Order: sequence, then C-alpha cells, then structure tokens
Amino acid sequence: MQIADSAADLIAIHEAFAFPIVYSTVGPITAVEMNDDASGMDGATTLRTRRFEILQSKLPAPPAKNDRIDASGRAWYVTESERRDDVLAWHVTVEWRT
Repeated sequence: MQIADSAADLIAIHEAFAFPIVYSTVGPITAVEMNDDASGMDGATTLRTRRFEILQSKLPAPPAKNDRIDASGRAWYVTESERRDDVLAWHVTVEWRT
C-alpha cells in the first residue's frame, strides 16, 4: 500500500503530526517526536529511545552530534542521525541532559 505519491504528500503527512521545536543551528522549526522501546536487561523494555523526525528541507546541513533541540520543555542533544530519503527527513536520536 502506497501512502504518499509525491514529495508534497510526504511533507503534508509530516506537518500534520509535527509540533514546534527550536533547533540550535537554525531556530524555530517543526518536527515529529517519536518514542520507541529500547532494549533493557533480560529483554525488559523499560528504556525509551527518543527521536525527532525533521524534514531535510528544514536543516541547511546534516544534524551534528551535540546539536541542541529544545522541545517539550527540555533540552535534548543529538547523539546520532539517519538520513531517510524515503520520507524526505532526518531521524535524529537524542538524549536529555540535566
């Protein structure tokens, strides 16, 4: 089943679920927040991986380690990123630091 037929469709789907964030090198943009189960000890899934999906067109350069994202009242820092050309976005894994 094909969900999107064009880049415009992919962007519209993204924007339907996106919310405002502040990306340290760009300023205010939008992103989709994703939370996934992460592997824990003995197969437990008490850990969570937090990622943001950010449209490639919103960032002038690839996300860099330790870039800051302000979202949900917290400062998140990039630990890794994956370019996802199939959805025209970056999947950015982050961690929260106190």
